[in-house]
Amino acid sequence: MGCCGDKVPKVHSLQAVVVNTPQNLIPVTSVPPINPELRLQFEAFIRGGEVTRPSCKNCACKHLSQARAIISEKQKAPEYRHYYWFAMGHIAEAEDELVRSYPQMAAVIRAERLKLEHDPNYLISFESLVDAVTSLPDAQFGPAEKK
Repeated sequence: MGCCGDKVPKVHSLQAVVVNTPQNLIPVTSVPPINPELRLQFEAFIRGGEVTRPSCKNCACKHLSQARAIISEKQKAPEYRHYYWFAMGHIAEAEDELVRSYPQMAAVIRAERLKLEHDPNYLISFESLVDAVTSLPDAQFGPAEKK
């Protein structure tokens, strides 16, 4: 499942299955039994549709916190240099968690990630980012988007 047990999981792993097949497409019937809502999302994805889910501020904060912990580990020893990429992945996940309902905040996090991408020694103020995310108002969901 995704970061929160109450949400529909992301389909990143299913995307990888589709992309890595010889024909770049697998029959929907070959997917193992899954949650009916996730199956509908997967079928929409196969047809080229948009697969989205509500934004989650808590999940974004968890990803930013994990990135901070990983960056701290990376700074301890040269053999941890690959941790940089793990942190970059978590920062990108934080962006993804916010882009639907908080695109401006997602853009701020993306800008920080790009600074780190261009300069691996750039110090992101994770505390400021988490504070900004937790200060965001709750997202307003339409009838089809309720959590």
